[in-house]
Amino acid sequence: MKNLKPIDYIFTGCLFLIGFIFIWRAFYGVNYNDEMYYADSLYRLFQGDVYLVHDWQLHLMSCIPVYPFYALFRLITGSNDGVILFLRILYVIFQLAVALVCFLRLRHLKWGGLLVSLLYLLFTPFNIAALSYNTMGLGFAMLTFAILSGPKKHPAGDYIFCGICFALCVLSNPFAIILYFLYAAVCAGQFILHKHKNPRSTEAFSLFSLLWITAGAFFIFIIFCIMLLRRASLGELSQTFLYNFRMPGYEQNPSQWMHKLSSYFRRVYKTIPYLVWSAGAACVILPFDKRRFSHALWYLLPSAAAVVYYLCFYGLLQNHVPTNFCAMPLAFLGFLCFWLLPEKDFQYLFLWFIPGVLYSLCSHFASDTGILCITSSYILCSSIGALFLYQLFQAFVRESAKSITGKAASVCILAALAVHITVSGCLRITFFYNEEPLPNLTAQVHTGPAKGLFTSPGMAAFHEERVSGLKSLPITENDTLLVMAMEPWAYLCTEASCASYTCWGMAEEPIYRLYLSMFPEKYPTVIYCTDLEKALEEEPLLMQEFLTQGYEVM
Repeated sequence: MKNLKPIDYIFTGCLFLIGFIFIWRAFYGVNYNDEMYYADSLYRLFQGDVYLVHDWQLHLMSCIPVYPFYALFRLITGSNDGVILFLRILYVIFQLAVALVCFLRLRHLKWGGLLVSLLYLLFTPFNIAALSYNTMGLGFAMLTFAILSGPKKHPAGDYIFCGICFALCVLSNPFAIILYFLYAAVCAGQFILHKHKNPRSTEAFSLFSLLWITAGAFFIFIIFCIMLLRRASLGELSQTFLYNFRMPGYEQNPSQWMHKLSSYFRRVYKTIPYLVWSAGAACVILPFDKRRFSHALWYLLPSAAAVVYYLCFYGLLQNHVPTNFCAMPLAFLGFLCFWLLPEKDFQYLFLWFIPGVLYSLCSHFASDTGILCITSSYILCSSIGALFLYQLFQAFVRESAKSITGKAASVCILAALAVHITVSGCLRITFFYNEEPLPNLTAQVHTGPAKGLFTSPGMAAFHEERVSGLKSLPITENDTLLVMAMEPWAYLCTEASCASYTCWGMAEEPIYRLYLSMFPEKYPTVIYCTDLEKALEEEPLLMQEFLTQGYEVM
């Protein structure tokens, strides 16, 4: 207790207060698509399906660290009733733990470390508080960067834990493996340039660190292989593995990679053009200005104004996933502040900020959500960017106390931070993805996966009617269920196993026929279809075949 400082008490108070608010918030809103789909993926594993074999979605691998908790939930409850609330609370605990570790690693930076943790804590991709490939990828990336760029001296255990976190990050975003190879290349380059020195002399970029990070990652790889090969043979895996890269929206081939790369920059520019120009122009001029610190106000003012503008525009005026768009602007201002610092600590630039930018590019390659996955990944850069803002603010306080321009520049920094924290905090509470506003969520759901959650009275009645209807059907664990609509929640309401290569929407006819040819035991014994006309319109050949098979209409 003697080593505790006032900042520790402040952070602890913030952590408990925010945690309490987030757990309260977890009871509100029902997301019938994405959040149910994440739970579906866990349910498939619980029923014996194998990732990469029975479900052709790469991001299903992100379920591995969550699966033990889900299995415990099923062991205690015996059903999926209330599973969404359970997973939300689990996510809040995960996010609080990540924020705590980040603060402990950056504790020596005092308010700077608190700001980094706080910015991460106030953000959730799409504001869907679930343990998904989106949230876990960012969380484990934060842990990786924080552990690697913390205090300058690292024991081997730090690097092993760093490798474990990075491997779990790769399970959520497979393209992030690119960061490992880039890191290994830098470590090899450092060794060649400094081979006459002790291999530990360059610390984070040494072969010593690379070795232990690899060991930690390899530990997770072994667990991954054991879980995979316990349920599937190498023959089955080799037969289906490539189809995980050919699913609509997630196709991966070299001809698309250049398009993805160019579209990344176009989308970033289109989202924040004024900020790109103001921060970009300032960074170009800075190297030629020997008095750049004295002129900092004129560099900061346009970019800070652009940050405030975009935060207000996307946070207050736009209804399409404002949380994601608001994660990006502060990163650009943070980058500018770093180059204005009179004394720079490059470890945070090279071990956190730049890897964060590269992670956003990896997310773009791995996803079909375009600018939404790019902007959400920029929270990695904005969080450490807040440290650069704080360090520059400290420099102004120390060296420009009597300077009017220095004080004005400090106001720019504080304004950008204050607006970002305020907007992010408000959106985290008030924004719901595909749900009505908070004041309308007055009815509690009493059955099904959304049990315990509050939604609108109409949706609560609709949900309970649909769930009760499904549960009344004579479906057993020996059945296979195919849902012919974007209703992934339906899979969670029965004991039947999924009869498709994905729980996300309606199976596409050519791919589904291929899937059934490989796994004839997956041919559906029960087909759940709430809109027959729409199903006939979207998949006429498949539906006509089912209608001639003698299914009993109920």
